[in-house]
Amino acid sequence: MKIIHIISMNVEEEEKRNFFEIGINLKPGFCTFKIDEDDERWPSIKELVNKYSFVDFTYTEFSRTEIEKAKYLAISASWHHGYPQPEDNFGFLEATYDLSQYCKTCGSGLIQKAPFRFKKAPAWGKKSILQANWIFDEYFVPPDVWERVFKPLGIECRPVLLHKDGLTIETVVQLDVSHIVELQMNDIHNYYKCDACGIKKYPPISRGHTPSPRFDTNHHMFKSAQYFGSGGVARKIVLGSHELQQAISSAGIKGGKFLVCGDPN
Repeated sequence: MKIIHIISMNVEEEEKRNFFEIGINLKPGFCTFKIDEDDERWPSIKELVNKYSFVDFTYTEFSRTEIEKAKYLAISASWHHGYPQPEDNFGFLEATYDLSQYCKTCGSGLIQKAPFRFKKAPAWGKKSILQANWIFDEYFVPPDVWERVFKPLGIECRPVLLHKDGLTIETVVQLDVSHIVELQMNDIHNYYKCDACGIKKYPPISRGHTPSPRFDTNHHMFKSAQYFGSGGVARKIVLGSHELQQAISSAGIKGGKFLVCGDPN
């Protein structure tokens, strides 16, 4: 497991000189570079990041061996396709969800009632798993990929509609992930309790393991009962079994990433 930092900044002469002294040669102007915490230069870089308040995006990278040995894994997408429709004034919310339990303050409580609508069909290319922008706990795949990889594991699908005419898009389906599991959240996980609805929401997990399910499940793809996010965004983590990871890997399906579940750091 490696903790990776993507640092973004505007470099002026002072910053250029300070980074050069620790072995990183940056050009003046806006720049971005990547470094992991195992790098001997990281402690010095961390001091500079804090000093200048640079943007620091953190994520965790697991080895192939760690992923293949994991019993449960969190799933994330490596690319996104457009926005759910209608996107003006977030009109897709009312069109797609039952809003009776929705909290506008924290974003929790959405219950899907209708198919998602896309402006156009995805151009799949070499990738076969995607998410739509704004919706980070739903996944979409080509129908043949669903048939070969997800359907044999008991994972159902929903149609996706073309917003212009309401007809079904024949080249994409939504994975129907309806099973919910409680995750084992330790005390080290701070949470926000919404003043409006009382729902607990945990900060996004960017480093270390994703919490494991509290109890084992026979479902191969499921969502966390807990919400994660900040501000008005609330999402559930989508997780999968070892068998699902193996099926996706064996089929050579690209577009998804796996994060190992375990004791959170």
